[in-house]
Amino acid sequence: MSIGFQIRWARESKKLTQQELAKRIGIPRETISHYENDKMTPGAANLKKIADALDKPVDYFFQKTELRVKEKSVGYKTAIPSQFNIPIVGHVDAERPVLMEENIEGYLELRGDFALKVLNHCMSPTISSGDIIVVRQQPTANNGDIVIAVADGEQTLKRFYKKGAQITLKPDNPNYKPIQPKKVKIIGKVVKCIKSC
Repeated sequence: MSIGFQIRWARESKKLTQQELAKRIGIPRETISHYENDKMTPGAANLKKIADALDKPVDYFFQKTELRVKEKSVGYKTAIPSQFNIPIVGHVDAERPVLMEENIEGYLELRGDFALKVLNHCMSPTISSGDIIVVRQQPTANNGDIVIAVADGEQTLKRFYKKGAQITLKPDNPNYKPIQPKKVKIIGKVVKCIKSC
């Protein structure tokens, strides 16, 4: 079954109209209609809002969908012990903070909330350009965790450290410098890295 089918099933189970669901999450009703009719696929942010509005975990929408991995996105075929499908929602530049693209490139069966393709060597050798990272959404992190974070309004991939009130986001590659942003919001923790070669 598709993500759109799962959204419609969950919405109708809550006895909500498309308009009511759209109003709850702040998007046009037409967008909900496109999702449910598989004309569009929600990105990670909207899917999380839909899940919250329908009192469902994000993985609910992937448990019964077929595995669809675009080989050009992943770079190779692999057999991975699976829990459920998660979306590859775009890419992340590990060196330079960038905003995540709201488009789904494919699906992986793993335990996590979404996946990203890394486009830089800032986190090498741990995570290299072309690798796929699996991210579990969470608002906090422990020292040493590799996180997706919004640093001063822009998204980045770094290792998290906090000492007192000061947060430092460090690359693993010694050729790159750590950053100490004024404002940091943790989007999620990297729970798996799938090497591109």
